Amino acid sequence: MTVRVSSHPASQPPPSSAVLAPPLAWWEHVVSWTVCILQGILSTSLLALILSEGIILDIVRRCKRSSHTWTVPTPTQCVSGVVAFFRYVWHCLTYKLPTPDVESVIVANGYELTKHEVQTRDGYLLTVFHLRQPNLRDDQRKRTPVLCQHGLFNTAMVFAFTGKSSLAMTLADQGYDVYLGNNRGNVHSRRHVHYTTNHAQYWDWGMDELVWDVEAMYKYILKHSGSDKLIYIGHSQGTTQALQALCVLPQLNAQTALLVCLAPAAYVAQLHSSHLVGMRNLYIGYPRFFYLLMGRTVFMPFLEWSRGVIPTIPWTYMADLMFTHLFGWSTGNWDPVARPLYFAATPSMSSSRNVAQWLQVAYSGRFARWDAKVELKDWMGQPITEQQKHDDEVQLDLDVRLVTAPTVLVHGSQDLLVNVDRLVQSLPNLVDTLVYQDWFHLDALSAKHAPKMLYPKLLKHIEEAEDANTQ
Repeated sequence: MTVRVSSHPASQPPPSSAVLAPPLAWWEHVVSWTVCILQGILSTSLLALILSEGIILDIVRRCKRSSHTWTVPTPTQCVSGVVAFFRYVWHCLTYKLPTPDVESVIVANGYELTKHEVQTRDGYLLTVFHLRQPNLRDDQRKRTPVLCQHGLFNTAMVFAFTGKSSLAMTLADQGYDVYLGNNRGNVHSRRHVHYTTNHAQYWDWGMDELVWDVEAMYKYILKHSGSDKLIYIGHSQGTTQALQALCVLPQLNAQTALLVCLAPAAYVAQLHSSHLVGMRNLYIGYPRFFYLLMGRTVFMPFLEWSRGVIPTIPWTYMADLMFTHLFGWSTGNWDPVARPLYFAATPSMSSSRNVAQWLQVAYSGRFARWDAKVELKDWMGQPITEQQKHDDEVQLDLDVRLVTAPTVLVHGSQDLLVNVDRLVQSLPNLVDTLVYQDWFHLDALSAKHAPKMLYPKLLKHIEEAEDANTQ
């Protein structure tokens, strides 16, 4: 099945004063690569310590769960054990996923896929995948398109990696035209009309600028589908950028038939990981050291490089352990077969300023825009300008009450990253809140029981929104 590509002109072109950035000189490449190598060494050392701690804790947990009585093996058992060990090592080093990316996953499951390029008002070129079930009649197709938007360090793969039972394919089977968005900076959306990814200007964006990604995708999808409304499904950061877009661009509320927020992250919960607390405090107290360790432009760029170099099975174990240890979630509710597919696309790159904005939100507890004055400090953490209370500080806060689109919230009781209660109290048009016991941050899209426990309820709300939009 072929993948077709279409393009879309800028909905709002960049300012006319913008010019194409000149290519980098040779010495600029040398400096850039030297800085990247030094940052890689520093941040790799930091992650190695975190990973070592996680491995030790994992071994301790496994030993505690083990009920076997240890006995002295026979020589035959020793030989069999050594052979089995080397076979397993060989398998780990040589195993390759048959469908390593979102396009191959969708096509392998028999769905029609088209690839679209969408330009934002500030010149970023985003890739949006359009997914359809080809075996439906025209009268079985729904009129309201669905836009699915991934979270931080993810790609469109997060909505499709569980295959036929994934949310994206479930919606396609029900007759919906499903559009899978990709934010600027991830592996599918790394083009710009003026810059390349080697230019620092390309990575100068945070959550505030992701609003323009939402705006551009809305405009393109509504025009492409011929509908006047769409259904938006976001996960984690994908919910945050939608909520911010609906606050900043209130006209989008009228174009949203339903807003579905999976693990909504407008408000960050109290951090439980000492490593995340340390990262947050480092940024707030010593922002220059934070950027030195984590990268000035791309956040920890070596992570994506490692994903491409380390074999699939070891990488899956390492990434799973690292994310579990850092973010306090578990993949215990997942189908084990799906884990390598998820980590084949995770983590994907994001800008350091975007991560810094998340640390600002975690520190302040506010749903707010980027606060540039946080970084006005020298290497010793001392203010470099006379910092006074800004008269417009209140304007940094975003008012969730401006989100008037009908909204459904979904979260797990074990999700330690988000504070959903504050959002529930603020949303003016909350249709339903679905809470699942023992679910973690990613389980709405990855839990084995999600297709039976969650998706029928979501489909009911989506069908009601479809009916209301077509009346």
